[in-house]
Amino acid sequence: MSEGRSKSLSGQTHEGVMSTVCRKTQAGMWLSSFVQYRDEAAFEALFREYYPRITRLLVTLVGDQAEDVAQATFLQLYRHPPRESGEVG
Repeated sequence: MSEGRSKSLSGQTHEGVMSTVCRKTQAGMWLSSFVQYRDEAAFEALFREYYPRITRLLVTLVGDQAEDVAQATFLQLYRHPPRESGEVG
């Protein structure tokens, strides 16, 4: 791929797939609202919905450090949200 972008099986770039997903899911709408408008209620909704799931997953990966890693993940998202194109800021 000449531009250094990864393509999905459908031929879309990662950014294109992420854009489609974001438009079609509640979480995507929350993320989009947070990214575009710094909507703290949307961020809080993302946190409430996904923090427990992410923490459970992280327990299997990092054990006792799961909560610290999950908190750091959300802090990173809050401080450096992805750009609208799907790139991480």
